[in-house]
Amino acid sequence: DEASGDAPTDAPKRQVYVRCNGRALRTTVDAITAFFETVGKPVAVLNKWGEAPSDGQIYERALVTFKKNKAVDKALGLSGGAIEGRQVVVGINLQPPPRRKQACGSCRVFVGNLPFEADDAAVRSHFSSCGTILFVRFATAAPKGHRRTGKDRRPETDRRPEIDRRTEIDAQPADAMAGYAFVIFTDTDGSAAAAHAALSLNGSTLLGR
Repeated sequence: DEASGDAPTDAPKRQVYVRCNGRALRTTVDAITAFFETVGKPVAVLNKWGEAPSDGQIYERALVTFKKNKAVDKALGLSGGAIEGRQVVVGINLQPPPRRKQACGSCRVFVGNLPFEADDAAVRSHFSSCGTILFVRFATAAPKGHRRTGKDRRPETDRRPEIDRRTEIDAQPADAMAGYAFVIFTDTDGSAAAAHAALSLNGSTLLGR
């Protein structure tokens, strides 16, 4: 019974969620199972959609079901522990898993602090292990002076000849790199697995930067 912590076999199975504070959980079913080894083997370890992941990978949130209430109570005591070096929060899951949105066919990640010499091939090579890349979209910077409008209100002593300012503007490439890009991956099942894999490369080095 509830007081003893042993639920009858026909009682609803109890479930906890596992997540990280301030960052997305990235782990595996095996790692979560090992984390709860001292409280009892989970009946099921599901992703945030309530599905058993075919690749064994868990992103953002895990739903872990136990057979007995006693195991759930013990599992709650592990909140604040670490899975693969990441501190996790464990709590009773009272909400049904959200419905998965219809796959839109692609997902993307933002890549900042890119060296200006980085090209399509270099970025593709860096993220090739994450999934199939559809294309890389580089951001470009507007030429200096391009947005200058209205009357020039600088004092006469600060003004340079008009020809000099045109030369400065013309010297800026129209397609100069802005230092960031978006990498777009295929995402046929809506899991954004490639994007999550790309996020694991945060802080890595590309062309020495």
